Amino acid sequence: MTPAPEVARDPDRLAALDEYDILDTVPEAEFDDLVTLACHLCAAPIGLISFVDRDRQWFKARQRHNFALPETDLGHSVCVHAVARGELLVIEDLAADPRTCTNPLVVEEPAVRFYAGAPLITPAGQVLGTICVIDRQPRPSGLSADQAEDLVRLARQVMGLLEMRRVLLRRSRAVLGARRDSLVLRERLRASEAEIDERRSSERRQEALIAIGDALHASGSREASITAASRLLVETLGTARAGVGLRPVGADHLDIIADWVRPGLQSLVGRHKLCALRGAGGLRPGRISVRRNAAPEAGGAQIAIGLREQEPLEGVLFVQCDGPRDWSRAEILFVQSVADRLSVSLAKRAALAKRELLARELEHRMKNTLSVVQALAAQTLRGLDDRGALDRLMRRLQALGKAHEVLLQESWSSAPIRPLVEASLALHGMDGRFEIAGPEMMLSPRATLSTSLLLHELGTNACKYGALSVPTGQVSVVWHIERPDDGDPVFVLGWRERGGPPARAPQYNGFGSRLIRAGLVGIGGGKLDYAPEGLTASFTAPVAAMTDAS
Repeated sequence: MTPAPEVARDPDRLAALDEYDILDTVPEAEFDDLVTLACHLCAAPIGLISFVDRDRQWFKARQRHNFALPETDLGHSVCVHAVARGELLVIEDLAADPRTCTNPLVVEEPAVRFYAGAPLITPAGQVLGTICVIDRQPRPSGLSADQAEDLVRLARQVMGLLEMRRVLLRRSRAVLGARRDSLVLRERLRASEAEIDERRSSERRQEALIAIGDALHASGSREASITAASRLLVETLGTARAGVGLRPVGADHLDIIADWVRPGLQSLVGRHKLCALRGAGGLRPGRISVRRNAAPEAGGAQIAIGLREQEPLEGVLFVQCDGPRDWSRAEILFVQSVADRLSVSLAKRAALAKRELLARELEHRMKNTLSVVQALAAQTLRGLDDRGALDRLMRRLQALGKAHEVLLQESWSSAPIRPLVEASLALHGMDGRFEIAGPEMMLSPRATLSTSLLLHELGTNACKYGALSVPTGQVSVVWHIERPDDGDPVFVLGWRERGGPPARAPQYNGFGSRLIRAGLVGIGGGKLDYAPEGLTASFTAPVAAMTDAS
């Protein structure tokens, strides 16, 4: 007789088995049904649910008419080998397997010859026993793939029953340990139901907070933000209405600017006296007012919270019922969390609006300044014979102005490259003559101005001498980022002219030529090829130099 594997006496495994308190319990139909189903699926006459104890295996369920033994010692156990294996064990012929060939159940009655067992594994990974099928005839082909998978599924069902049984047993013992009478049992069950309800409510509130954050981020206006938050408050808490009011500090009225009401109720949007809102107005930032047992004629139960960071106004978020309500602490904290998120969203929206206003004002002033510079330059150079120099200066100032406009869209912090390229080339009035392509990226203010001037000079030369000097010429402006294995990423800007006259190097180096040679952000890195088919230029600079705002 082959000795049982040492895993059978593992103290951690035995402790896990004790936790389920399943040994020597009465038969239960749920377990018997699973054994019957296993026999049916695997076409086997014998099925068992076996738990391997320290020195025995005990059968919780079995086909009693085919297998009479309620338990055996480990020397008679085949299941102990499945426990040691920790996964599905199939032995086609027990008489031929060295682990079982001397087992008394094989060499004597009932003379079993085939075994397939799926382990019963706890969530912590301990193997308690098996659900198995046995045949008195060997099966050279074992189980089919479907039968094997079905047996593993049934093992999970057994563990599900064990887990459920353990939970129910723990609850029953906790209830009966406190008091044996049925009244306490009913109270504990009600408490358990309330706990489940509160857990579900807590989950709904957490989901609502996430949804509110998404809604506040996606909303396009202050009123839309308030309406979205109010709607989720009403739907999550099941209240009559929710909304936000604002008032100037010290005023005796409150302007409710947006709310959400249950169908059939009237919106409160509009101006109201503070006294008519019963505590919803005049709250300092962060202060909370809670009414619980208010009748409908008194305005109903209410939570009101003063919103933060709404200066120079005072704001309040309110949630109202149309009757009394005993607000829980969790509900009050939920409304407070919504108020905090809404406060931040409204303050951020106000700050963005203020920043946009300042940006527009700065843009207006910058345009005025550039206009003054252009006028002064025109007035100063009016007497010169070289009108081309004046025209070039004006166009360069226009290029700078376009670059400033793009920068101002991002509050002077950075500029998106594609709008910058499009604005710089649009000054030449050659719609449809440029092909523009490249990945999205943000340029620093310095790189923005440098790139704008560079493109302007290249475009000016193309209009005078290159591809844009004839109706059929085209210019391709393409940029990309190269990532060498042994260095930092490099930004590459390409300029390619085709369809124009043959390209020729300039005869003299003026200011425009020096700008082109300076390249991107003034660090050079430019290559110009004056080929017969047209100018091809490439300019490079470290990505860090193009994006670093410092």
